Amino acid sequence: MAANLNKVMIMGRLGTEPDYRVSQQGMQICKLNIATNDKYKDKSGEWKEETDWHRVVLFGNLADIANKYLKKGRAVYIEGKIKTSSYDKDGEKRYSTDIIANTMQMLDSLGSQQGEGGTREPVQGYSDPDTQVNDEDDVPF
Repeated sequence: MAANLNKVMIMGRLGTEPDYRVSQQGMQICKLNIATNDKYKDKSGEWKEETDWHRVVLFGNLADIANKYLKKGRAVYIEGKIKTSSYDKDGEKRYSTDIIANTMQMLDSLGSQQGEGGTREPVQGYSDPDTQVNDEDDVPF
């Protein structure tokens, strides 16, 4: 039995357009902001809804696919691991917790967004645990 496990699975919708770039070393990187919702009844019996936002980072071929096909509002399933990093901004130490994706599955068919047939096949991707994913931008939500 494994002594440790770092695995996360989320299913939600993109809150912004993908943020795609290529590093100086030539690695493709795509950052996503994904919203997940939870509905529950409060003590008075009223339905409440909470939204959580997740920063997801994809690398390599997976980043290219996300940049090409994902748009704001699209539903997506992500598997990966949680990585917390620190960086300095204006003399202050800041922390960022991201999901480093290794599998992505688009849940909306492409036809519902672009007038074409779609796919629901999961896509496996590159995951580099040593890649620094933080930048000096604040989370845009």
